Amino acid sequence: MYIYNTIKKQFKMLESYTISEGTCYTTKDWRDQILFWTTQNSYYLLYTADRIKYGQEIYDRYANGEHNVSETMKLEADVLGTIKIMTATENYMKAVVLDNDFVIHKIIKEKAENLFKLQKKEPVSIEQIFEAESLTLPLASNYIFETLSNQTINFSLILNSPKYSAMFNFNPDIIDFLNDLNNKRNSLHYLTVVSSKFSNGINEKYLNLKEILTDELITINEKLGKKMKLSDKSFLSTIHKTAGN
Repeated sequence: MYIYNTIKKQFKMLESYTISEGTCYTTKDWRDQILFWTTQNSYYLLYTADRIKYGQEIYDRYANGEHNVSETMKLEADVLGTIKIMTATENYMKAVVLDNDFVIHKIIKEKAENLFKLQKKEPVSIEQIFEAESLTLPLASNYIFETLSNQTINFSLILNSPKYSAMFNFNPDIIDFLNDLNNKRNSLHYLTVVSSKFSNGINEKYLNLKEILTDELITINEKLGKKMKLSDKSFLSTIHKTAGN
């Protein structure tokens, strides 16, 4: 129950950063602000997932029969750490899609059937949505698009569609690893027994993913910060150095 309530709290925190589809697409300035703060939030999720590294030490003792129940329970932190890393990864990948001027919200079939079908195979541009709704700028920042739902596209679509995954610098092994985690992360099995399934290979992959993603977040965040002419004190690159990394 502790794990369940903590997980709910983590996802509730993420919901506070949910932005309506209108704000995402009405102006490039609004979009850049959303992306900047999304990368910040994803970085903090990764940073607070640091305790994942302790899982390996406990696993080694577990494998040698030297563990005890109270020590194994400490792996709760690792379960939460993996969820944070997955959430940060999904947020980052959707941010990249948006930064490339594609929509990240699901298209409503009844409103734009051709684009609905297209989105299941490849990214749909913001320009295509404007054309479908016969829109012109400027639009109010809280404009509600008729063709878009308030739900974002599935993470599995981004991972498995070549035209989505081509936007990222992840090698095939990382994509395969993310697919495996994505398939398991919402299952009761994953949440209850993943803590006893750590192995050298799995833990190393988690830490490798965390390192790669941190670098990617810092890069896109700095690009956006400079574009918005913000103080470099707010850049993730500065925050990362200040944190002693």
